[in-house]
Amino acid sequence: MSIRVCHPFGSPNSYNAAVSFLETGHLQRFHTLIYRPFGLPRRGHPELPRRYVTSHPTREIIRLAATHLPTGSWSGRRQGFVDWVARNFDKSTARAVLESDKAVYCYEDSAEATFGRAHKVGAMRIYELPTLHYRELRRIFESEISKEPELGAFLQSLREPAWKLERKDRELLSADIIVVPGRFVRQSIERFLKPTARILTAPYGSDLQVPSKNWSSNDQSGPLRLFFAGNLKPSKGVHVLFDALARIRPRDYHLTLAGRWEPGFREWVSKKYSIDYDWLGQLPHDKVYEMCRQAHVFVFPSLAEGFGLVILEAMASGIPVVATDHTAGPEVIADGVDGWIVPAGNASALEASLETAMGDRARVAEMGVAARRKAEFWSWGRYRSELSTKVSDALAQRAILS
Repeated sequence: MSIRVCHPFGSPNSYNAAVSFLETGHLQRFHTLIYRPFGLPRRGHPELPRRYVTSHPTREIIRLAATHLPTGSWSGRRQGFVDWVARNFDKSTARAVLESDKAVYCYEDSAEATFGRAHKVGAMRIYELPTLHYRELRRIFESEISKEPELGAFLQSLREPAWKLERKDRELLSADIIVVPGRFVRQSIERFLKPTARILTAPYGSDLQVPSKNWSSNDQSGPLRLFFAGNLKPSKGVHVLFDALARIRPRDYHLTLAGRWEPGFREWVSKKYSIDYDWLGQLPHDKVYEMCRQAHVFVFPSLAEGFGLVILEAMASGIPVVATDHTAGPEVIADGVDGWIVPAGNASALEASLETAMGDRARVAEMGVAARRKAEFWSWGRYRSELSTKVSDALAQRAILS
């Protein structure tokens, strides 16, 4: 059995998917654009040797160079530029598929050509969707815009071209197996499409090599230290967080943000809410873990998230998380035990959870210890074992039926 995993930009879940098949002897190749450039750990995984990786770097190097250009039609951060790279990556991986391959494992916006080639050679087409179906995203964002119309200027996914959305559906509908990280993503697919594919659920994991926070008496006094890491834009609920904090005395908390601001959104949200915060810019993963350990609570008020890996990263760091019901929070957090679950877009509920944390600091420390224990269950090792078992069973069943 040989499985070819293809992800253009690399991600923790795609690397661990490849490692899961490597561990069972089923990995043919892992295809990506750039892998461990100059030997650096970025865009790579320590358990995925380079000899199993095929890189397709040319267009991605061009795009990365263009990210240094000002925002505009030539910027490498522009979605059209990203699509150009991903489409050509898809064509390259399609040419690499062999008649001996038993399956190809692909991701959104870079699967159509590879799936077409896989169909010709009789290989199973496996499609992982880490995010919500685009129609569900639109439904959620349009509801938020109805409450705050000016947010529409910052929600880029509402402006994706029709051809791209049609391609997303073609990829989904041509898959033999769809892999999702949780029931929220699964429900978003089933709400709008009727795929014939078998849908497998494999929740993501956390890195347990990171140390856990050492809670001390110093954490029982002073402002409650809140931390958020991620893209700073409306879909992450940053404006909801600011709305909630505007109802709380500034001396009771200290907010730290890490990530890249959506152009124009920082100015908009700062004009609307007078919130003091420290902004650290984009941080490497090890620094995010370090900042989690310095905080008391991680806040993740996302409006719509397929999973939200940062939830488990914060829990692995030993701090409780306030997450919304539009994330993996309800599946990994026990409300009031190792974190809190609040309705997405509800600033009052978020405020109430933060006030609870501020009022019982000893309890917050206990919840942080419980969060680390929970993260130890939701490990990447568990994910890899679950994914490889479910995919192997599906391939074996297909072999029997054929």
